[in-house]
Amino acid sequence: KNLKDAEQSNLQPGVDLLALFLMRKFNINSKAHIYNTYQLYLRDGPARLRKHKQWITAQNASFAAKIVRGAYLNYERNVQNTVHPNYKICSSKNEVDQNYDALLCELVFDNETSVIAATHNLESLKKLKSALSELKSIDRRNNIEYAFLMGFGEKIEVLAKGLRCLEYVPYGPSEIKIPYLIRRLEENINIFTRKK
Repeated sequence: KNLKDAEQSNLQPGVDLLALFLMRKFNINSKAHIYNTYQLYLRDGPARLRKHKQWITAQNASFAAKIVRGAYLNYERNVQNTVHPNYKICSSKNEVDQNYDALLCELVFDNETSVIAATHNLESLKKLKSALSELKSIDRRNNIEYAFLMGFGEKIEVLAKGLRCLEYVPYGPSEIKIPYLIRRLEENINIFTRKK
């Protein structure tokens, strides 16, 4: 699998274009090798995903998506009205959660889309497990995976039992990796402060 990560909104159109081009070329014969990432703190995230899926399907290729809440919220708040006014962010965490959970359930029951649900949110993970329990097709279940960042999942690993899981490890130069991990900590601080 090759997952194209999401970027800041001013860079995202280029990432989307690359991901769609690669999906069209490599996601053939009902196999998903290339995934694009959709940040759901952006209000247009679900609509962009649906539009991309429609285009890929028309190209006779398989659509594959990784959904995340998002990593650049503070950046987007600072520039949303000047750099890319079409990428509006959700007004609250509750709106982001609703965006994520609604799209997650929609995608679980969409037999034509391979899905990676990346989250550290316990409620979303419970909804994923509940939706998966309703699926009758083993083949469909095999096209849905759950992903979390190494070191962020100890408290949710038990709940994730029985799911196809991806635990990812960030690597690279420190000047890139450290800011990435700090963003992850900022957006997921609640998983380290939950009561046992």
